[in-house]
Amino acid sequence: MTPDISFWQTAAAILQALGVPPNATSLKLLAAWSWCEKPHTPGGSWQWNNPLNTTEPGYGGVSVNSVGVKAYPTPAQGIAATVATLTNGYYPTLVQALHTGNADLFFRATQEMALWGTDMSCIAATYAALPNPPANLLGTGAASVSPPASLPAAPTPPGPNWLGWGLLVGGLGTLVGGFLWFRRP
Repeated sequence: MTPDISFWQTAAAILQALGVPPNATSLKLLAAWSWCEKPHTPGGSWQWNNPLNTTEPGYGGVSVNSVGVKAYPTPAQGIAATVATLTNGYYPTLVQALHTGNADLFFRATQEMALWGTDMSCIAATYAALPNPPANLLGTGAASVSPPASLPAAPTPPGPNWLGWGLLVGGLGTLVGGFLWFRRP
């Protein structure tokens, strides 16, 4: 698996906004997370200027689907909204894992990730398959991260989102199955 540079760029931009020096583990965790949220196309992680599909209000965002995922006017506003969501108090273990570069801690934060709404098994499988991040994004001397000058056009909101519907239906099936399991006589 070789994601295009947008997945690494957004990972580095989120770490930078969190005040975390980029490290290979945290870059891979965020690139994998974004891969599980976004289309696997060139520039896909910048879709809607919202790499992790946050629903954070403000920052000029407008809803693009029924759950309130936002499209932000600029990449900087989308990164700021993403960081605001990560640091709102509901995701302390995920944020700590990114700060420390601790993948084991990240993957133990299943309840936090369930609250976010991303399939942790997707992130784990993607993380395992990703190559090392680009060297120019590693270390304290890494340059400031900016999106490419030209981004692919985002689909007109709300637009069809078959992957989202598939994940929703699959998640509902899991929820119903778990409910039925608990109600077994």
